[in-house]
Amino acid sequence: MGYEYSLSISSFTAENNETCLKAIRDVSPDLGDEMQIIENEIHFEPSDSYGKWRNAEDAAIAVIMEQILPGTICELYWQGEDGEMGGELIVRNHCYHIVYEETVVTDHGNIPLHKAKGMLAATNIIYGSTWDYHRHGHHTFFLLEDWRNAVTNCDTVLGYTDWVEHNLESLLFETSLEGIYAIEVAGCTDADGIVEVENGEDAEFFSVYTHRQNEGVECLCDFNTKSHAIEFAMALAARTGIKVYGNLCNIE
Repeated sequence: MGYEYSLSISSFTAENNETCLKAIRDVSPDLGDEMQIIENEIHFEPSDSYGKWRNAEDAAIAVIMEQILPGTICELYWQGEDGEMGGELIVRNHCYHIVYEETVVTDHGNIPLHKAKGMLAATNIIYGSTWDYHRHGHHTFFLLEDWRNAVTNCDTVLGYTDWVEHNLESLLFETSLEGIYAIEVAGCTDADGIVEVENGEDAEFFSVYTHRQNEGVECLCDFNTKSHAIEFAMALAARTGIKVYGNLCNIE
């Protein structure tokens, strides 16, 4: 009779959904015929919970890897009739095995699934800050004085500009987005340690805030200009598709 197993594939967005779905149907008709595009996402909704898929997902995975939107993830899970389980995390140009109990095999070792999702999505994000010391002065959040202390304490051998860029990239890729449902960009002023949100035209600096379910708002980082804050917020949001909006300032 053959080996039967259930298969689930999370919805995902490709750079061109129509082209991607056609390619999947060409190489894996058993899977492609169970897929459809709904609200700019490709959904897999099999008519039967279990089937003799004959490993048809392998060819589909190759297509998804090539065409999935950078900065997003597709999750694939299977469970056999004998209880054996497995899965894949699929990002642009890479595929990582999920080993139960819910760990992902990466080049850096086995990582818990919930941590791996954000980390692997972030590897596809292209981010480069346009902050420049000679144009904008010292960074509003990563201060020149803090860099000097780091050098004195032998905590870094980087120059100030490289140190700021390293800290920004670390903040971008290491910030946990678990429970965060929105990211806010706001212009602010600081009067004797009291920070107020102002109209963008009156702001002294711009901050990126995260909104976490049941925990309120947290300031993640301050930036010299609105454009610096927006480029960071957009790169952070791209990890999981979080909404970004401006508070009293236009971010379009």
